[in-house]
Amino acid sequence: MYRTGDRVIRRPAGELVFLGRDDNQVKIRGNRVELGELEAVAHAVPGVREAVAVVRGAGADRELALFLVPEQAGHGALDHEEVRAALGRALPAYMVPTWFFDVDLVPVSGTGKTDRAALTALADDLVSQRAAEPAPRVDYLDEIERGLAAIWAEILGVEGIVRDRSLLEYGAHSLNMFTAFAKIDERYGVSVPMLPFFRSPTIATLADLVRAGQASAVAS
Repeated sequence: MYRTGDRVIRRPAGELVFLGRDDNQVKIRGNRVELGELEAVAHAVPGVREAVAVVRGAGADRELALFLVPEQAGHGALDHEEVRAALGRALPAYMVPTWFFDVDLVPVSGTGKTDRAALTALADDLVSQRAAEPAPRVDYLDEIERGLAAIWAEILGVEGIVRDRSLLEYGAHSLNMFTAFAKIDERYGVSVPMLPFFRSPTIATLADLVRAGQASAVAS
């Protein structure tokens, strides 16, 4: 049986030979991701005129990057955390991109199709640029935030994690999130609920969840 998007060739005798898929389904850490579905959800976010998702990296380090074209060029960048939150409400966590970038227009190939290879190369360049930027000033509210940042810094191999910046921007994904939650449970004696954290994966959010868990334990 064949379905729309299958690529085949017909041999002289009439039989069809399956060559693979011609859609934009990719695999990220064992999870199948349909890029078109991700792009459709992003495109529905107010202020987004166009959205294109690509995959960068290799093997276990593969991650999603989303390019966004604002509806009104020159009127300020889109709120990426707002877009991330909208995607998180509509899609499973593994489909929410790690990287978000604004572009004025999407490059196309000679045949008029979206040039995803060019966008992947651009994503690599932009990620490298961000890595080369000096670490921002970090101000934590208390020792809980400082301790949580230390846990994530150890897992991700980065320093200077900003309390209200998404951990996905530092390379966090679902697998190392489980590692972090185990360490948090061991250190603070709190089983943090996953869903609120996935909606806003920051040190600040995580600290609020830890404080709430500790307060609940004391009350009971």
